[in-house]
Amino acid sequence: MKRIISLLSVLCLLAGASLASAETLHFEGKPWVNSNHYGIWPSERPAVEETFELYANYDLYQEALAQGKRMFYMPLSEAQKQANQQVATLYTDPDRIGPEAECLRILYGLYTGTQQGPEALAPLLPCAERLRAAKSTEELAAVIREDGWLYGKAFFQASVKTNDRTRGKVYVMFNPTEPIEDLPMDEETFEIPGKNVDGAKEKLQRLGWSMEEIPQLIEKVLWFYDYNRTWDFGSSTELEKEMTMDPSRLVSLNEVRELCPLIYELIKAQGLAREGAEAEPAYSFTVSDLQKVNTLWREADLDAIKGILALSMYNAAESVLPQDASADPVSTLEWLIPQALRDQGYVRNFVAQDRIELYKQLVKDYKEVLRARIEKNDWASEETRQAICTKLDRLVASDIFYPDGELDCTPLLEKLRACSNVVEAYGWCVWFQHRCEAHYAGTDYVPANRFGTQFGTSLAEGGYEPPENVFYLGGASLCDIMLDMTSRETILGTFGAHLSHELSHAFDTTGTQYNADFTGSLLVTDRDREIFEEKTEAIKKQISAIEVLDGVYSNGEAQIGEVLADLTGMSLTLDMVRETENFDYDAYFRAFAYFFSAYQDREQVSPEGARNIHPYCYLRINFTAQHFDEFYQTYPSVTEGTPMYLAPEERILIW
Repeated sequence: MKRIISLLSVLCLLAGASLASAETLHFEGKPWVNSNHYGIWPSERPAVEETFELYANYDLYQEALAQGKRMFYMPLSEAQKQANQQVATLYTDPDRIGPEAECLRILYGLYTGTQQGPEALAPLLPCAERLRAAKSTEELAAVIREDGWLYGKAFFQASVKTNDRTRGKVYVMFNPTEPIEDLPMDEETFEIPGKNVDGAKEKLQRLGWSMEEIPQLIEKVLWFYDYNRTWDFGSSTELEKEMTMDPSRLVSLNEVRELCPLIYELIKAQGLAREGAEAEPAYSFTVSDLQKVNTLWREADLDAIKGILALSMYNAAESVLPQDASADPVSTLEWLIPQALRDQGYVRNFVAQDRIELYKQLVKDYKEVLRARIEKNDWASEETRQAICTKLDRLVASDIFYPDGELDCTPLLEKLRACSNVVEAYGWCVWFQHRCEAHYAGTDYVPANRFGTQFGTSLAEGGYEPPENVFYLGGASLCDIMLDMTSRETILGTFGAHLSHELSHAFDTTGTQYNADFTGSLLVTDRDREIFEEKTEAIKKQISAIEVLDGVYSNGEAQIGEVLADLTGMSLTLDMVRETENFDYDAYFRAFAYFFSAYQDREQVSPEGARNIHPYCYLRINFTAQHFDEFYQTYPSVTEGTPMYLAPEERILIW
């Protein structure tokens, strides 16, 4: 049910647009018709009444054209590029501060200094030897306590989450895994993939098992996973319990210890337990789940356990070794870096505190102005207005800057300082990632925190998640490219447009389908729903009349949600500044045009792009601005008969 609406995704839509056929492009008619396609601009800046978008961004586009840029997105892609470059410096710059930056430098050095090929797995051999030497479950438990950081996916893949519907306690969820990986599916015959037994045999041989021991070991591993193929939480009944958060699905750590010592030792070794904490996590196992795994926790089946642990260790280690010597180490390392390192290192080194405070203040300001706007609404009933205000009260701006305090990275730093190879370092990264997640496990679900959105701070994008009623913005949205601090006008026209857009998604065509509790009830009454749909239908028709290519029109049905967020966002800003003396509306509208500025080759404008949920950037600039009286007051040359003019009766706002 989770839907994420992202501004940045428009870049992917544009970049992935298929080549248009031989449509004839032209520069005439309404302002949204092909107004900024590379190579068809007028030789001089057009008048504001012809196309505000190109009027405002003409110099920017000309500069890009002179530099030979064939595809140009500002500021979203430029902000993300800058943030990526800033994060990359944390891996190599000794002047960057904080334990996060030091951890990243150690990981970078271990990764770039790692040999490729079988010899790179040498660090696993002592661990494998300890594993093979265990003669009892007690000895094996001791091995797990020592090397458990390497057995991350032996029996389960863990994640920390909450249930969207109940918003109760955060818990640790487990999904079963299998150590003998499937072969790729045959794309021609679509045959069900089989187990890569030969690959598993080779891995065990490299870890020191003899060819005489391996067949029986593989047989025992396969037997166990056949036996456990129907885990309880894989059945439809248990999945339904999971969706409704049936308390019988959760067990305590003490119960895990009693029912399955093997899983207990792995949970402890991997940092997924907080024994003694005031709020202990609950774990998503049923009694039957644990009892099935526990069938192996006996002396007679030690070999099967050893085989599962060994293959898991090998699979994890193999996946983190450099595969291509020419690949950029920073980009290839990204996936194994704990999120706290990247996010906190980025905030500590590149996000100014005054901008974080500005973000928090603007959230309050926009919520206040929306409340005032709803209370003055002239078509919604009192019941609807109260429901919207209740949802607004509970609407959360995700605090990506760690509302519960920074996560302490020094334990990982101490581990990494003692590491001599990337395999060992990877194991401790898994341990630390679990430890960070367990920081929230067992506590009440708080949608404001970083964990609640699983959203990286070093991103420039934003979004809204209906189940949690949370909107978020990435920390990179606060960089100069996205947040023009020149004046209040430019702040509201750039970052303000981003923030108000995402906030407004809570009340668009999707947001109004859910009340504050996300129970499936509509946010508006049946009578008001009719008025709401009547207004949205009128806007859809306007969007669908936009010709992006000869005979190809925008899709109002698909784009209405994004367009409503643009319109509502601008209306909130203009309400906010209405009593501001000497507010420079020209600077504001120009900043808004800059924020959505982009152009692409004429071949990159396609019928497919016209049907995507995000209108082309130049369309949203012109279409949004022409719905507001302030635009016409600012630019009096925009009058009836000019392309940018929209008759007053056609200027439609929902809220």
